[in-house]
Amino acid sequence: MRKITTLAVTAFVNNTPFKRDNTEVIVTKNGTHLNLHGHTIATHAKASDKVLINNQGYATNTTKERLNGILDAYRADSYIFQKNFQWYISLAGQEPFKEFPSNEWVTI
Repeated sequence: MRKITTLAVTAFVNNTPFKRDNTEVIVTKNGTHLNLHGHTIATHAKASDKVLINNQGYATNTTKERLNGILDAYRADSYIFQKNFQWYISLAGQEPFKEFPSNEWVTI
C-alpha cells in the first residue's frame, strides 16, 4: 500500500482532515469523506455509523488502492480486485466474490 493511502485511511478512520496531492479527507458534522480527484469514494456517516465506498465510475488502480485501504481498515479479509477489466469485491463472511458495481454506493 502506498504511503499516501496509509496516511489518508488513517485520517479517515480517526476523523481527521488530510490533504495531499489528489487525495483529501474531509470531516463534516454529518461524517467523514475520502475524496480522490474531488470525487467522494468513501464516506463514514455519523448518523448511521455505516461506511460506504464507491468508485464514482473510475475503475483506476489508484481508486482501487484507496478503496482497498478502506476495506483493510474496516473489514479484514475483504478486498477489490480486477479480472478481465471487471472489478470484483470479496467481503469476508460472504460469497467468495461478486461484481463491484460501478458508480454505486456499497456498504461495507
